[in-house]
Amino acid sequence: MSDTFEYYWFYKLSDSEPLWTPFSIPDCKKLETVYLGNSECKKVAVKGGRYDADIEVKFLIPVYWDAPNGLVKRFKWFRNKKEIHDEESSQILKTFNPSIDSDESDHFDHVCFIVHGIGESCDLQLRSILDCTNSFKKKSNEIISANLSLGFKNDQSQEFNSIEFLPISWHDVIHSDKNKWKDISLPSIPNLRLFSNTAISDMIFYANVEFRRKIMEKVVDNLNKYVKIFKERNPYYRGKISLIGHSLGSLILFDLLSTFMNEPTESNFEFKVDNFFAIGSPIAFFLTTRGVNLADSNLKLNCDCFFNIFHQLDPFAYRIEPMVRSEMLLEPIQLSKYNLELQNLLWGMLSLNRSGKNQHIRVTNNEYMSDDESLFNYQQICKGFENNSRLKRIDFAIEKSAFDHLDYLLFLTAHSSYWDSYDLVLFILKQLYYQVEIEENRENITK
Repeated sequence: MSDTFEYYWFYKLSDSEPLWTPFSIPDCKKLETVYLGNSECKKVAVKGGRYDADIEVKFLIPVYWDAPNGLVKRFKWFRNKKEIHDEESSQILKTFNPSIDSDESDHFDHVCFIVHGIGESCDLQLRSILDCTNSFKKKSNEIISANLSLGFKNDQSQEFNSIEFLPISWHDVIHSDKNKWKDISLPSIPNLRLFSNTAISDMIFYANVEFRRKIMEKVVDNLNKYVKIFKERNPYYRGKISLIGHSLGSLILFDLLSTFMNEPTESNFEFKVDNFFAIGSPIAFFLTTRGVNLADSNLKLNCDCFFNIFHQLDPFAYRIEPMVRSEMLLEPIQLSKYNLELQNLLWGMLSLNRSGKNQHIRVTNNEYMSDDESLFNYQQICKGFENNSRLKRIDFAIEKSAFDHLDYLLFLTAHSSYWDSYDLVLFILKQLYYQVEIEENRENITK
């Protein structure tokens, strides 16, 4: 029994990683099928389509971002002995990651591209935009899985999949020399100084016309490139394309989406932008310094919906609605809190007949929508706001925690807290899935 083994595929995301990690069972089956087959193409899409595994040269190749190739390898896995054997080198490894990857869906209902903000790292933990994007995706999958497990998973007529979150980076276009501030920086608190050096410089660079042009061109090129790749790799996809911008990234997207109605303009993007989520955004601050008044200007955004979401302790975030209509100041809408122990219902069940067939899962009534005709529609700033006319507000706030008395101690972390916010991810899911429900209802009415 101790000599029983199976062939299994493992990977490292980089050559520097110390441990090999086993692919998910579906990925391993795909890799083994191609390995044993006669196909000339030896590339296999793995990890939800985010990587290609080339089993001929044994590389794990990122699809949606620039990074060194990882490694893939086929091992004999002796589970009882808790060891893996490399037949090529006759090496026996007793130290490896035994946790098989969870199955990642490669069928998506929606896709969101996330543009990072100030600094090479997205938070004080020095996480990259890829790490933070993965955090969003993980929380999204957790919320979807938790809701489906509450009695909806047995519905066979409606398939719910996943939302893809993909990173868009622009930082290298202005920071080719990463050590330029090394000699002039004080040696204390090095991580905070690294974050502040790049954060401050990014703001200064973006205020410069020439560097702003380079940054915007980089974002446009990357978005057009990766949207095209996503559609090519997912030919079934008919969902929406949403953009999420954090911090300075939200201002970059706002500038790219903005048009003045009396000026002939072409879209910067080769695709339609359905939703624009700005998180921790300084958009209003920059518009004010530029002398732009949204109440008086004829500026429009080339998207259907615009959301400005902020943590109330974030010192770099500003409101948008007072710039659209200054004479009526409404409090921002508080995001619903996501309770990890008592899961929020993202979906409800609508049975169309009593036999149990033809049932459809739909998003529960979205508490952020309104039928109040007297409520001013701030979404009029968007060119396509009629497509979702019941969504009238733009400013949404994440509730403060019980540590309100520590405002000045928490303000630094508040700006980077969005990446780990279940409340924010739940909000995004509700908007995306509720819009699909509205469109399906509209189609049924017209039939």
